[in-house]
Amino acid sequence: MEETKNPDIVRSNTVFDKIKSKLYFFFYPKYIQVIKGFPDWSAYYKQINTDIWLRFRPEIDVKRNIIYTKYYPFRIKEKFFEYYDRLFERYYTKQIKIPFGETKEHITGYTEFFNLIPKEIRGVASKFLFRQWSVISVCKSVWEFPDLILSNPALAFSLANCWVYNKNIKSGRQISYIKRHIHKKQRRLLGFIGFPEEETYVKLLKKIDPIGISGLSMLKFRENLLNSAHSKRIKKLSAHIKKLNPVIFRIFSDSYVLPLLSNRDLMKLSEKNYFIYDDYFYIKKISYYYNLLYKSLPSSFPIDMLKEYSEELEETYYFNPERAINLQLPQPPFIGNRYIRPLKTINDIYDWADLQENCIVKYIYCIYFRLSYLYRIEYEGETATFEILIESSEYHMGDILGLKNKPVSRNLRQIVLEWFYKKTKGIKKYKYCSAS
Repeated sequence: MEETKNPDIVRSNTVFDKIKSKLYFFFYPKYIQVIKGFPDWSAYYKQINTDIWLRFRPEIDVKRNIIYTKYYPFRIKEKFFEYYDRLFERYYTKQIKIPFGETKEHITGYTEFFNLIPKEIRGVASKFLFRQWSVISVCKSVWEFPDLILSNPALAFSLANCWVYNKNIKSGRQISYIKRHIHKKQRRLLGFIGFPEEETYVKLLKKIDPIGISGLSMLKFRENLLNSAHSKRIKKLSAHIKKLNPVIFRIFSDSYVLPLLSNRDLMKLSEKNYFIYDDYFYIKKISYYYNLLYKSLPSSFPIDMLKEYSEELEETYYFNPERAINLQLPQPPFIGNRYIRPLKTINDIYDWADLQENCIVKYIYCIYFRLSYLYRIEYEGETATFEILIESSEYHMGDILGLKNKPVSRNLRQIVLEWFYKKTKGIKKYKYCSAS
């Protein structure tokens, strides 16, 4: 395939060359996405009326046959087809088109797309919850890679996304690097992605449950291993833990939460069989509300009743909301306009909640930990609340709900879509900063 100097940019006349698998098309107000199935295994998007295509990596779930949408879905009408260039229309008429599902978060029903992936590759990729596309890309080109996943999933995941951990590697060039280094010892591979080159850390990474691994959590885990104080404690505790379940791994990756928990609490959490990491967020929630109520951090956590205790503290706090008047919330990521304005303070959130008759005050802790941000919308006599989520270090659209959490009009939704697209255009990642 003919390429420009930037590996993520290709010309329109090369995107559809030598197609071995079916194409899947996705339509947005200003963008077109094309996903090639296995064995081509590539994905592109472009602005309407341009011939420059950019590569991207869709989020997929090979277990449930789901392709997650990167942008907010838009059901395109026939009259918009005139905007597409002739090349696109020519291939569009020949290839299969799968319409959007009814939900805004993902598209289901791609059984044929996922059945093209070999069972062995699907099996090893399904061990992870995030970035399965990158893992499959490497497995397709490096035949030894599935064996590395079975041997050391965390190391394999980091290698498949090595541009995140090694600034000398450009996104899109990782496969050539992996081919060159795959035969080296695992401790040498650790050094390649910025981890200490010690056998101790190889054994430590082998203990990580792959279902809890994400690009950001591995990056923060590496930072803690390079921190002498955290590293010593992590290695000492890991020696007595058979498997780092998702909750323990997230705690070991969080320099804020790790010091809050005693060794005894951590050992109790390690004995639980987790698929998701709810308890990790309950611990953060408890520390947040405890600090608001009592101006200090808790000396211990009720490990067996984390959910109940977090809800109890939350109710206690909201029964006395004046306690948080001086709390400083992080600044919202984007400035607003005449229709869309950020809710910057506790008082703003309480006042808007009263006007909208909703429960957004319960999301204050999410804003405090930079998990989401809230915006108020007033357009043509209609009001609504819009949430921006931060997931996997990227901005995502949350709910747009009107008065009393009722659905909003199509015009208001379209205004929000266009504003969000304009603000996030060109932003690939959200730079994480821990709450102060």
